[in-house]
Formats: sequence, structure tokens, C-alpha cells
Amino acid sequence: MAVVYLARDKKHDRPVAIKILHPEIVAGIGADRFLLEIRILARLQHPHILALLDSGATDEAPPRPYYVMPYVDGETLRHRLDREGPLPLPDAMRLVRETGEALHYAHGAGLIHRDVKPENVLLSQGHALVADFGIARAVGVATGDRLTRTGLSLGTPAYMSPEQAAADPEIDARTDQYSLACVLYELLAGQPPFTGPSMAAVLSRQVLDPVPSLTTFRPGVPASLRRAIDRALAKVPAERYGSVLEFLTALEAPDAPAAEPKRSIVVLPFANLSPDPDNAYFADGLLEEVIADLSRVRALTVISRTSAVKLKEKDWDLRRIGRELNVRYALEGSVRRAGSALRITAQLIDVETDAHLWAEKYSGTVDDVFDLQERLSRQIVEALRITLSPPEDRELAQRPIADIRAFEYYQRARQEYYRHTAEGMVAARALAEHGLAVVGPHEALFGMLGTVYAWSPISPGGDEETTLREAEACARRAFALNPDSAQGLSIMGQVAYRRGRAEEAVRLLSRACAAEPNNLDAMHQLAGAYLLGGRIGPMRELLTRLVELDPLTASNHCLLGMSYSLSGDAPSALPAHQRAVELDPRSTICRVCVAIPLVVTGREAEAASQFEWLERQQPDDPLASVAVRLWRGLAGDRAAVLSPPSAAERAMAESDEYWAYLMAGAYALVGEVDQALSWLEHAIKVRGWIDYVYFTRHDRFLARLRPAPRFNELIAYAREKYERFDG
Repeated sequence: MAVVYLARDKKHDRPVAIKILHPEIVAGIGADRFLLEIRILARLQHPHILALLDSGATDEAPPRPYYVMPYVDGETLRHRLDREGPLPLPDAMRLVRETGEALHYAHGAGLIHRDVKPENVLLSQGHALVADFGIARAVGVATGDRLTRTGLSLGTPAYMSPEQAAADPEIDARTDQYSLACVLYELLAGQPPFTGPSMAAVLSRQVLDPVPSLTTFRPGVPASLRRAIDRALAKVPAERYGSVLEFLTALEAPDAPAAEPKRSIVVLPFANLSPDPDNAYFADGLLEEVIADLSRVRALTVISRTSAVKLKEKDWDLRRIGRELNVRYALEGSVRRAGSALRITAQLIDVETDAHLWAEKYSGTVDDVFDLQERLSRQIVEALRITLSPPEDRELAQRPIADIRAFEYYQRARQEYYRHTAEGMVAARALAEHGLAVVGPHEALFGMLGTVYAWSPISPGGDEETTLREAEACARRAFALNPDSAQGLSIMGQVAYRRGRAEEAVRLLSRACAAEPNNLDAMHQLAGAYLLGGRIGPMRELLTRLVELDPLTASNHCLLGMSYSLSGDAPSALPAHQRAVELDPRSTICRVCVAIPLVVTGREAEAASQFEWLERQQPDDPLASVAVRLWRGLAGDRAAVLSPPSAAERAMAESDEYWAYLMAGAYALVGEVDQALSWLEHAIKVRGWIDYVYFTRHDRFLARLRPAPRFNELIAYAREKYERFDG
């Protein structure tokens, strides 16, 4: 609304900022009326409000009103956000508290800001100063509805309350409360709650869409804090807090911690300093074992190996690592192996202060690796001032495999498995079998081998049932060695899931997760089993925890987004899916998963860009082929939908309930009822997806099937299974 000039107040010999209104604002405005309104602001005297020093009008014709403020030698909150991204929770809370106190003071004087946003919060020696207070009001009162006729808007769309977006002339102080909640949301999440490609799109979402879950971006935010933000962002002003002060009080409720979790840690990948680069697997294996040790300590939240390894690809300093992963501490170190000689260094760092809390060097031989690893883990726990319980103490002393040669085969097998490719699975099977040949029957090696069989990719012409029987055999061998084997439970749960037995899968995988709370494979598969059974609440709760432990894995965010889509809340699904695409922009699954809720929410152009990317960048990917077929169905391209699927596309759709459902949707959209029902039957009866609630209430693709008796028979079948589901 104005151009800012740095000037010098000659009378007092000080720098000042002069804002002169834009000509388009001046058009139709009475300068005298504007200056009358703005002088009201001179009454505001508050430590967190930027004062009004003077005002007037230029000598040109027509005169352009201006106002003078102190010059602040600092930056705006927007600049800090752009530079650092999401802020630490204590900083965000303090800045919002200071801004909110300024707003509450002004509201008591009968003044509303109307344009609260990071650009209007200046930072002076780290403290908030609210600028442009009431300027929007002064312009609005002076122009009445004439400003609307010029096509300009008062306020900023991303922070504008629904009533302000609707040009309600009776807005009150609760519009500032809403805007302040938007600012806090952005300070924690890195983006405002509502974004879009255009002003109209953002305003529409402010008015119509539910607030996206903050935990998608910041899993560690206390529940009471999230509830306070959600209430302040209510669409109806009457449902918000009575005042900004009430909102601030709710934000700092006793059950809401005022700081980030203090005992959360990421173990960074150990640098491999060995002369032989092939020993990289050893450094990665040590990383995994230390993470496994620390994960046994209940007082610690430990970031998963999957996210830790991804940090190799990131050029992030420790402060950003802490912010992105929501952790307080980082362990970094190196491994040097030369022949049988072994040297490990490690240091523990507070990522908020960059203070080095502890450091140590360990020397020995490869045969000493278990003792060195245990000493390292125990000293970390000691440095964090955590007292181990007797069970935790015993668990830290356990050895995964006592024989070092077999252990090395086990480590190598895991690294191959983590590639999640057909070649990697073949190599992992061979390495696990070599380990068994060295040490004989062993629970961990049978668990590794069975997991590989259960997760092996399905390829055209492949025999899924054969690999599942091999997985079962491995699980039985693990149970023979340990009747309570968590690895055996996990394998059997995965097998049950692959066979479409949701209830059995939930039972087995829940036991596996209880025995090994940080078994990410089991947690991921349990989320899939909940999806099959239509248990969306438990699915979302589990995935929120999974995102906390493994925040850099895109598939976790995809599944979290699906938990919203499957309950009919596509707008809340989008942030999770968009985060997944950010993490893995070349992932077909991530692109498909973000495209579907874009379609459902009417954002066809954005959805089309995702489908076009799939068609252009992944022409040979069967997942992309299924998605593009659905896209053609949405466009009514009957010929494209009816083109015969390739063997790979058919195999993919047959192997997964969701892709079978998308095939059903494609055929349904062009009126091919019989083919659509066949694919839907496959999803429900073969793959075991019994979420009849989704199919009947939230689906957007199967409308043409609903009059068909066969459709209603399938829904009745799914409903019976759903209602008998015990899990």
C-alpha cells in the first residue's frame, strides 16, 4: 500500500522511515480523512508497537498521504523465516506472545490491525515490533467501498480471516487473532496453513477448507498447543477465543511444554575413514546398531536409521538438522577399519547451542566391535543424564549375533535390503544364507531372510505365493528359537497383509510393534493393515509417530496424507502429500498420492501437472500407467482407458488394493461398469480392502457403479467384514 523511504529527522538527528501511499490507493481517497484516521494511532504507546512519529501529505497534486515511524535497525520476521525456515518452539512462542500482547493492547483502545503477517513484525534486538498498526483500517475507513472497486484488497490473503476475505464490514478483533494464529502456524510449519497458486485460491481455502494438520510439518508440537491454534483458526469468529489474550493463555497452558523435547537425538552417519571404501557397510552397520541400542531407552526419542542415512544427501548444518528433525541432540563420528584394527570416534552435540557435550575415541579390533558399541551407547546415555531401568540395562548388553563373520554377513544383507530393489533383495537373501551357513540357525538371520522374502518386489510372471511361503518358513524357524520372536511376528504379519487378511495382520503386527517399538518396517506394515481394515484413526495415530521417528522418508508422509483422504478430508491430506513430493520428487507413488486429493478438491490444473509429469517422466513405470489411465478417465477419454494394460501394469494393480481401486475408478469414469466392478472386487475380496465407509461416503470415482446390484453386494460383503473386524 505504500513505498518506504529511509530518511533523517533533522530536528532530532535520527534516522526515520517514511511511508508514502501508492497513487492507486490515493485515487479516490480523501487525504484529510486518511490523516484524521491515522492520527488516532498516535495514541498507541506499547513496547511492542512501532510508534507513529508524524504524518502529513505531499505537496504534489493530488497530495499523497505519508506517515513517519522510527527506523528499526533489524529485519522483519519474514526475513528470518526465509533465512532459517521453521523456528525453534521457544522463539516462536516468545515472538507470538510479544506480537499478541501488542494486539491485545490495541484492541483495548478500539483499534484492529487487519494485516498481521510476518512482513509487519519487525525484529529489534530479537524482539517483536508490530508495524503498520491500523494502516489498513485508516485506508479502509477513508475509502469505504471505493477501494474494492479498484480491485485492491486490504489485508494479505494467506493471513486473512474468512470474514475479512468475504469483505464483511463488521469484522472485529477476532480477525487479528485468526491472523496471529496463521503467523504462529507458519513459524512452526514453515508455511501458512492455506496456500495456493493465486489470491483467489488462497481466499477460497481460507473460507472453505479445514485447517491442515500441523503435525504433518511439526510432529513434536504439543497437543494443547495444536488445539489452541486450531480454535483460533475457526471459520466462525464466535468459535475462536474471546480475545487475543485468551488465545495466548491457551498457547501456554500448563500441559503444553514451553520447549522442544529435550531428549531427542539423531545419530548421524559415521564417516568411513577406512582405506578400503568397501568397508562403508561397516560404518553404516555401526550407525544402525547404535540407533537400535538408543531406541531401547524409553526416555529417548531416536530418529530412525532411514532418515539418518538421508542426511548424507543434505548440506545442512546441525542447527537445521535439529529443526528439520525436531531433535535437541546429534551424535556424529567416524569409523576407521584397517584389516582387523578398528578405531571409532564420537561426539555428542547440543544442536540448539552447538555445545559439545561429550566426546570419546575407541580403539580395538573387529572382534571387539560389540564391546565398543555397547560402551559408546552407554556413555551417550550417561552424558544425557538418563538412568537406565534394569530391563534397558540388560537389553543394551545383548548381542545381535555373537559370531563376527556371521554378523558381517548380516550387516551386508541389511544394507542390500535397504536398497529396496529386486537386485538388492537377491543379494540380501544370499548374504543372509551365508550368515546361516557360518553360525547355524539364528533368529536374527532367519528374521532378515524372512523379511526379504515378505517384501520382495512383485514382477510380471512372478509367483507371490511362493515367496510368501518362504517367508512363513523363516518365521517358523525364528519361532522355534524364540517363541516370542518379534521378527517372526513381523514376518507373519507382513504375510497376512499380502494375503489380504487385515484382522490377522493387525493382531500380529501390533504384537511385533509392542515387542520392538521402533521397528519401522513393522510400523509401516501395520499402518497398511489398518488401511485394509478401514481403521483410519489408529492408522493416523501410528503414522504421526512414524513421521516423528522417520521424518525424511516420503512414504510415511504419503500414508499420513492417505489417512486424511480416506476419512474424506482431502484438504488436510495435501500438506502431507506435498511434503512427500518435496522429499522424493521423482517418486511415482508420491506424485500419484498428491494428484488424487488435488482432483477431489477441484484443483484440476495442479492435478493435471502431476499426471503430465508421470506420463512424461515415468512412461515405463506401471504405477504411473495406472494413474495416467485414471487421468484419462477423468477427461472422458474412453479409448485411452480401454487400451489393454501391459503385463506390468496389470501385475501391479493385482498386487495392491489401492492400485486395483484406481483401475476400477478409471473404468467407472467412462461407464465400463463390468470391468470396474471386477477391479473393485479384486481390491475388496482378494486384497482385503474392506473400508466400505470410504467406498460409500468419500470416493469420487465410482459413482456410476452405485446403481449396480453387484456393487451393492460388494459393499455388503465389505461391511460385514468391517463390522466383524476385531482390531
